[in-house]
Amino acid sequence: MRKKLYLVLTLLIVLIACEKTVYIDIPDKGRKITVNSIFNPDSLFKVSVSKSCYILDNDIQAIENATVEIYENDILINTLPYLKNGLYRSTTQKPFPGNVYKIKVTVPDMGTAEAESYIPPVTNIISIDTASVKRTNDEGYTHEQLEFRVKFKDNPDKNNYYLLAPKQIEIYTYYDYEEDTIISDTMQFMMYFESNDPSAIENLWDKGVLFNDNLFNGNTYEFVFSTERYFYDTSLICFNLKSISEDYFKYLATSNKHMEANWDPFMEKISVYSNVEGGVGIFGGYSLDTDTITVYDEEIDW
Repeated sequence: MRKKLYLVLTLLIVLIACEKTVYIDIPDKGRKITVNSIFNPDSLFKVSVSKSCYILDNDIQAIENATVEIYENDILINTLPYLKNGLYRSTTQKPFPGNVYKIKVTVPDMGTAEAESYIPPVTNIISIDTASVKRTNDEGYTHEQLEFRVKFKDNPDKNNYYLLAPKQIEIYTYYDYEEDTIISDTMQFMMYFESNDPSAIENLWDKGVLFNDNLFNGNTYEFVFSTERYFYDTSLICFNLKSISEDYFKYLATSNKHMEANWDPFMEKISVYSNVEGGVGIFGGYSLDTDTITVYDEEIDW
């Protein structure tokens, strides 16, 4: 037994002694113009312009001297003024659904970066149905969930891409002893949910669930997801159905995979999609329809 232990300890010492530090020379290929802008009909154009980062860079370098032009259906409609920290924003101009927009960013000594995208027409929510369902987990425990069915009509004229973002708004009351009064307050956050809907592509923990119309093109569809039945005094569930451009869809899907790969050393590394020519980043649009339902805590069967 002692001999075996001695051999194991000796082998460990030899292995440790054989460790060698390897220095990898990663070439610095310079910086590219980075353009990031997600636009919608309810907001002004906002564009973040910076330099791409080398692996040893500590901070993102904002670009303050860019010329940022917005084209609508190939017609120049706005040159965005600079605000601060690499942010450029229009003063009055908002985009419209159905139009094609192009951005052109020119930076002295760095060249020009361009991208093109669009805002899909709004997809309206027809109805939201709820039901209490019993689920059994892998350990055999049964628990109650609240299931949601969000119904909408898909546009048959083109491929459509969606982001469903359910938000929970808690309305709660408490007694303020110092003021001797009852106070109502609200708290808003992205609702935790799960979905086994066959059309679901990615569950983005901080943005919602990503899906497309490959399985229901042109039809009325009910997207299904569920959450645990635990709510405070009164909860508003706000359903944000975003119709997003194909570019934005690809960016969200690949950026989520990229983050997962960074946490898992056994996953294949994924490059984040970019539609910016002459640079990197994303330029994409979306339209939004919203509906809200109210859930009361007394509905819960404990």
